[in-house]
Amino acid sequence: MEMIDSADCDVAIFMVGGALTSTKKRSQAYENNLARLGNNLVGVYNAASDARRVRADLSEFYQGATV
Repeated sequence: MEMIDSADCDVAIFMVGGALTSTKKRSQAYENNLARLGNNLVGVYNAASDARRVRADLSEFYQGATV
């Protein structure tokens, strides 16, 4: 999984208008996105996260958003 900045950086993934956007969890952008798009948060991941888990979370989020 490609990470932002460094391997020890937690990354938040949001689904916005059918597109993915990500930001560092420690950033002000994360806080802003969480306030505006909290219900669009797919999850927070790090470099050790299993890509299959991320994919499953994305699938679950997408299915829940379209029902």
